[in-house]
Amino acid sequence: MALPDSPTPVSLMGLSDTPASSTAQNVGSGLQYPPRTVRTSHLDNLIDPQEVAPKPSASDKVGMGLKASVSPFAAIGWIGSATYSETFNRSPNYGQSAKNYGQRLGAAAARASSEGIFSTSVIAPILHEDPRYFVEGPGHSGLRRTGYALSRVLFTKTDDGRSTINYALLSGNAIGAGLTQTYYPAGNRNFHGTVTTFGISLAGSGVKYLFEEFFYKQASIAQLKSRF
Repeated sequence: MALPDSPTPVSLMGLSDTPASSTAQNVGSGLQYPPRTVRTSHLDNLIDPQEVAPKPSASDKVGMGLKASVSPFAAIGWIGSATYSETFNRSPNYGQSAKNYGQRLGAAAARASSEGIFSTSVIAPILHEDPRYFVEGPGHSGLRRTGYALSRVLFTKTDDGRSTINYALLSGNAIGAGLTQTYYPAGNRNFHGTVTTFGISLAGSGVKYLFEEFFYKQASIAQLKSRF
């Protein structure tokens, strides 16, 4: 069975949906993809241009979601979210103190973990969507890579490589936002608060994809170290 190539943005983004060749060159950039020679782990959710990714099974997706929820990158996201919320006294409105910062950090961890697990471990297997992020890499322009990374919030690939709406991420983030009603302060337990949390979660997903796109080498090294 042939392995899927790295997906590229759908035509709605004004970008080709044809997978890039392993030796495709960005015209005028002088940059060229090395051949795909490295086979990834079944639990890797970040695939760079040099890697060949096996088709993920349902159990692989369960493992990806659980692994990502306790990764160092996840912790960085929790800290960033809690720090932003604390600095500008934004939702969840626990107040501004060391104790309240701890509450914000716990809430950020609970929200992000629930979103990731529902998206990757539960909904992606049911809908046969591929939850991994396939890096475009430096063989493309920065504008293209930025557009591609942000588009992954709304678009993804199915297990057989077809483009589709990223229902898994959207619904997982919606569920995670809804669950905040059980542990956010009373003032944030309303429809407006839930919608705001959902929007912030989607923005956070976009930032995460941008980081993975432009710093995938560092991210890949961290993933490699996490295996040992």
